[in-house]
Amino acid sequence: ASRAAKEAASKRDFTAYKQAQAAKSGSSGNPSDAPQSRTLDPSGNAPPIIPRSTSPTVNSQPTSYGGNNYSGSYRQTYYPDYQTYSTRSVRIRNYYTPYYSRPVVIYNDNYSSLFWWWLLDRPLEERARWTYYHRNDMDDARYRALVYQDMELDNRVRELEQRQAPIDPDYVPAGMDRDLMYTDKYINRVYHNRPTHNGQIAFWFIIIPTAIGVGGFFIWLIFFKRWQTRTA
Repeated sequence: ASRAAKEAASKRDFTAYKQAQAAKSGSSGNPSDAPQSRTLDPSGNAPPIIPRSTSPTVNSQPTSYGGNNYSGSYRQTYYPDYQTYSTRSVRIRNYYTPYYSRPVVIYNDNYSSLFWWWLLDRPLEERARWTYYHRNDMDDARYRALVYQDMELDNRVRELEQRQAPIDPDYVPAGMDRDLMYTDKYINRVYHNRPTHNGQIAFWFIIIPTAIGVGGFFIWLIFFKRWQTRTA
């Protein structure tokens, strides 16, 4: 319940921020200076989460914004090293300074709010490729929010799907350290669970022999020892 309340509050802040930005761009007085709207919503105030039941329609046919429901288990193929982990806080401040004033937006996946705001400011092609490559890793609500707010992005992602372009699940935007995409919680978890040399030695030379020994003992106790007792 607490997490749901936080998510609802963050999404309200997100909507309020987008409305404020749209109001500023609409009141500049010079239409040529206003950025072109990228939203399907004529008001320019598309909500951050689009329920499946209210997905927009094209030619009377409902559009589908992905069927990848986030299960809570991310492919843990990335483990930051000590240098990356120890310098993370400094690099986050340096990289995301312009976005610290933005509202915190929480989705049910491992990507951080700062990265979310940074991604929304990237060029179309970069956003489209990241969205296409990481579609299976992100919250379905995040994916629907991205394509609903941007018709060009939606078209580009569909084009990549139709071409069946190869998916690169390890894709990182140019110039970004991979760990900066994720939340602190996720990075802390994978760092402390990362495979180490000492851990591998302990696994093969301590845990495996111990397991074999315990298993052999119970086999002897249940089958051989009991059989010998009954025979006697």
